[in-house]
Amino acid sequence: MTGTELAGIVHGLPDAAYHSRPELSSTEARLLLQSPAKYRWRKDNPPVIDDSPKFDIGKAVHAKVLGQGAEVVVIDADDWRSKAARDARQEARDAGKAPLLTREFEAVNAMAESVLAHPPVRRSCRSQATRKCPCSPTSTVFRYEPGSTSCLTPYRIDASWQST
Repeated sequence: MTGTELAGIVHGLPDAAYHSRPELSSTEARLLLQSPAKYRWRKDNPPVIDDSPKFDIGKAVHAKVLGQGAEVVVIDADDWRSKAARDARQEARDAGKAPLLTREFEAVNAMAESVLAHPPVRRSCRSQATRKCPCSPTSTVFRYEPGSTSCLTPYRIDASWQST
């Protein structure tokens, strides 16, 4: 993708696509301000995107609270020891989904409800349709300057800054 294809507000940009973009991210900008040497080291030694199962619960809570994100697949099994459960998990993962056991999914629901029990958070995470801002909590804004070869600054919108 060229910079102009992503200029402006992009809704629902998958995490993998966001993190694979070459532009200076907000995290990198903060690191650059903190220490140019650390920034250079990170650019020369990019972190490996860890898409391992240990992040599935976090992805699921994120999706439940914000109303978008990784699709969750609930695997009806007590654990991952059976071949059927492992195969279902791999099938979901290959499809880009977050596989969870039933008990993990119940825990995700409890965590999300705990987060959303706080009125300011619930107001911040309400559906995009009721927002005054055209952004959703996981919108990505790309700033583009004519004549440049790519977008300059992608960053994710954090809904918590919005006033109600």
